[in-house]
Amino acid sequence: MPSQHMLDEADKIFRTKKCDEALERYRMAADAAAREHDVSVQTEALAQIARMYSQTARLDEGRTWLERARQIASPDHPLGWSRYLGVRGIFERESRQQEQAIATFKEMYEFCSKHKLHSRAIDAAHHVALAGSLEQQVEWGLKGIAEAEAGAPHWLGALWNNLGNAYDELGRYEEALDAFLKAREAHKTNGNPNTYIADWAVAKAYRKAGNVKLARENLTLAQKVVDQRFKEDPDGDENREWTGWCAWEDGELLVTEGKRADGLKAMKSGLDTLTVCGFKTWGAYFEDLANKMEARVKELETNK
Repeated sequence: MPSQHMLDEADKIFRTKKCDEALERYRMAADAAAREHDVSVQTEALAQIARMYSQTARLDEGRTWLERARQIASPDHPLGWSRYLGVRGIFERESRQQEQAIATFKEMYEFCSKHKLHSRAIDAAHHVALAGSLEQQVEWGLKGIAEAEAGAPHWLGALWNNLGNAYDELGRYEEALDAFLKAREAHKTNGNPNTYIADWAVAKAYRKAGNVKLARENLTLAQKVVDQRFKEDPDGDENREWTGWCAWEDGELLVTEGKRADGLKAMKSGLDTLTVCGFKTWGAYFEDLANKMEARVKELETNK
């Protein structure tokens, strides 16, 4: 099987979040590309091997593979070079080298735009937003959305969602709600049958915007799907994770509804579930989020 085909297959597997299986396919693609002397595919595969390690918080192991990619990466091979830049930026971000990560993703954006690699340009804008300040997240989130609307609509759900998160952290709750509603609509338009995550985000946004009734209605939509998925597959990692997120949001909503004791109990349950799922090891963003959630629980326990 040609190495390019192996790389494509590995990418498909990665998109299903099966990182261990994708890792083995990327290894096979890298070996095949080396035999074929296809530097571009080999660079992409080596970079993606590194990324698989980053997905499981094994940055030190991943850096060995990223270095191997760096040694052969060249702007003369746009696909290989752009993929290398993207993974390098992820490692910099996860190592809390924020300014370096932003510079790398901006370099990737300019390079991909120049070479008409539109989806990768959007990916770069998306990562600049994730690594940057909240203001940069808004700026680059809007850039990514504009490019997606011009030619890559499958990106719109994720981009609107990330923009919503930025608005949320800035305290711009009405704009956050608008973004999350657009994210959900984009997921539906693009044929995503599982919009329960979008329902959960919309519920959180309605709560923060002060509409408790619509917050509860949308959270109920999400919980119904999450509960059914968990019933069908209680050992599924994603199913367990989302019982945690829903329990946490249910707790926040209960507190807003004046049911502090019930809310605190639900939030503790959600945090415990997410901790068992290992979310504190998922990178800097989730580590910081876990600290904020723990502080929120202590705040509610203290101010009874």
